Amino acid sequence: MKPLPIPGCQQFADYAQAQGWLLSDDQQQRIADLAQWLAERAPPLGLSKYADLPSVLSYAMAPALAISDLIEPGEVKRVVDLGAGSGALGLTLSIIQPGWEVTLMDRSSKTATFLEWTVQRLGVENVTIRQEDATPAATASVAQYDLVCFRAVASSRQALQLAGPLAMSGGYVVAWHQTEDEGFRPPQSSLPYRATTPTVVPGLVASLYRPQVTSW
Repeated sequence: MKPLPIPGCQQFADYAQAQGWLLSDDQQQRIADLAQWLAERAPPLGLSKYADLPSVLSYAMAPALAISDLIEPGEVKRVVDLGAGSGALGLTLSIIQPGWEVTLMDRSSKTATFLEWTVQRLGVENVTIRQEDATPAATASVAQYDLVCFRAVASSRQALQLAGPLAMSGGYVVAWHQTEDEGFRPPQSSLPYRATTPTVVPGLVASLYRPQVTSW
């Protein structure tokens, strides 16, 4: 496997800057604290397979930075990370964009408890934990998020069906997935495909979809 260029926290910050995210000293410290916490606490709970800081930074957290190629951050306020798991994706976004209101949604009570614990530990104030299955949430909820994102939450077809109804008209849906998973490629009639960008992880990409803008 090709080595990743993010062995440590300073390299993460340098890569973030190259992607358009200029992190303050406080943000860099929060990234380091999150990576160390996830490396120590998430694997014993079955929420991650990455048990050292470089692996967490490279494989779990750094892929979130690719979102800068797909969206306009200024158009986003409310974000939901579906099937959040360890929270690596959503929490990374919450740190690099403190003006976003990030919801971590997961159906597992064990996972939700861990996420609550993690948010308290890190002192992150722009994160809400929502213990809920994405299926009934997509069915019952009014579209309320500017950005719906997920990684490995379900099969491609099901994941996009869950994400679409939660995104506001003109909002964004971003899926992190393996390059060879053709289910995330067009055509997607109910959720129009826009673009795909690589991440720092070989074989992992992020794809963008945008619900149709409602005309009145």
